[in-house]
Amino acid sequence: PVDTSVYTDYLEMIDHPMDLGTVRQNLRNKKYQTPEAFARDVRKIWNNCKIFNQHGSAIWHVADYMSKQFERIYHAWVLDFRDRYLRWVNPAARPWEPSCRQCDGKCKTPDNQMVLCDHCDAMYGISCLKPKLKKIPKGVWHCPSCAPKVGKNHTVSILSAVTEHAARKRAEIGDVPMKTVKQKM
Repeated sequence: PVDTSVYTDYLEMIDHPMDLGTVRQNLRNKKYQTPEAFARDVRKIWNNCKIFNQHGSAIWHVADYMSKQFERIYHAWVLDFRDRYLRWVNPAARPWEPSCRQCDGKCKTPDNQMVLCDHCDAMYGISCLKPKLKKIPKGVWHCPSCAPKVGKNHTVSILSAVTEHAARKRAEIGDVPMKTVKQKM
């Protein structure tokens, strides 16, 4: 949580404080009845950060980057998982695992022959894909599960690692504007 003894004006600017520690505690205590309730609290963290901190500051850009990363992963791992009714035994149901999702890592593909989906972050051995890839593609690549969704849905295509990378670059630069901007939620 934000230390309001240090940031004394925080509660004047932020109507509904939220922090990652509270979200973690709510997850552990099974307080969220739906994925949407969880997402609402996480979004509140990024929004509060962007409201309280100066627009364009380094912390504002970090919140923007984290917001984009959260949305991409939330859609790819939570909503799509729920919509596809995948069982845990299916390797595609675990995109966060650092091994080939096509064969559940049985191929032992070396890292330099793995391709990472720009939507769900799942790893695939280039020789395990159908059709097989001869080399790592340059630019944006989507796995067999994400490609049909990303192509049809403009909202999903916005939630890509490419836009996330651009937000991360802006956060690293930390461009600070001259004028102070204060917003109230």
